[in-house]
Amino acid sequence: MKKKILAVCLVLVSICILSSCGPSSVKGKWTDSDKQTLRAELQKQDWSKLGDNKNKFIDCYMSKVEQKYNSINELAKDTEGNTKISTECANQFLAPPPVKKEPEPEPEQEPNETN
Repeated sequence: MKKKILAVCLVLVSICILSSCGPSSVKGKWTDSDKQTLRAELQKQDWSKLGDNKNKFIDCYMSKVEQKYNSINELAKDTEGNTKISTECANQFLAPPPVKKEPEPEPEQEPNETN
């Protein structure tokens, strides 16, 4: 999962370079363009470990980064904060591994005593 989070960080740096022109986002109110760009990049990633929770993860991540950062550019510069948010959202939606239930031992039978 750490490799996946690092990949997201690298994608964000690329987005930072591509989105340096146009209207600016502000904390809590990103431009539609910044939101669409980030969502599109997140959708491209392999989130198979999240299963059906992929979109919930992306919504969680988008909401948290929009509230914390002024723009994609600012987000891309904060690898540590980005990783923390990714981890928080992933932990909310990753299914716990299935618990293997050990078979219960058969009860010991007492020998039949015949007199």
